[in-house]
Amino acid sequence: GQWGERRQRFERARDQYRALATENPAREPVVRNAGITSRQLASLHYDKGRGAEAASFAREALEVSARVLATRLDDTALQLEVATDAYVLGMVLDAAGADGEAPAHYERSRAILGAIHDAD
Repeated sequence: GQWGERRQRFERARDQYRALATENPAREPVVRNAGITSRQLASLHYDKGRGAEAASFAREALEVSARVLATRLDDTALQLEVATDAYVLGMVLDAAGADGEAPAHYERSRAILGAIHDAD
């Protein structure tokens, strides 16, 4: 169905971005796009009630955004990506019943957003 087709498109895009990032890890936009497609897959699976799969994709997205942020810690856009990915991971963990781990991710997101706000 339509959901399955969307999932396949996002998975193909993620796989292509990952392959390009593996060829040249210095191409930050490609690396970030791999993480963004993982975030979209997490959201897609969350919307269908597939919490375990959503959590796996959300972890991928957070790993990528955190790795990119580590190269430029003062970059607000990269900080926002990590905050978003941490929040999404907390949300899908709650949905999957792994709520013991979720608060740490919510707190990470809140702390990043608070620091951005305080810097303004």
